[in-house]
Amino acid sequence: MLKPSRIQIIEYITQKLNTRFNGDIVYSIITNGSLMTKNTVKKLLGLGVKRAQVTFDGDKSVYEETKNYIDKNITFESILEN
Repeated sequence: MLKPSRIQIIEYITQKLNTRFNGDIVYSIITNGSLMTKNTVKKLLGLGVKRAQVTFDGDKSVYEETKNYIDKNITFESILEN
């Protein structure tokens, strides 16, 4: 999940932009997917995010060789499941 402070920042920005542009904006997000959960996705959809791009540094072997997360539960497979 994104840290609550990040969700709050996204919420603040989308509210300001929606007010300024009468809600006529399409929001997108680019993420490595490591902190995405169903709950986070629901929140982002509720804020108007319509598109998401999840990036990988390569296939499973490259990804796991280059990433060294503190949370060892974050794996190539866990991101695919998100």
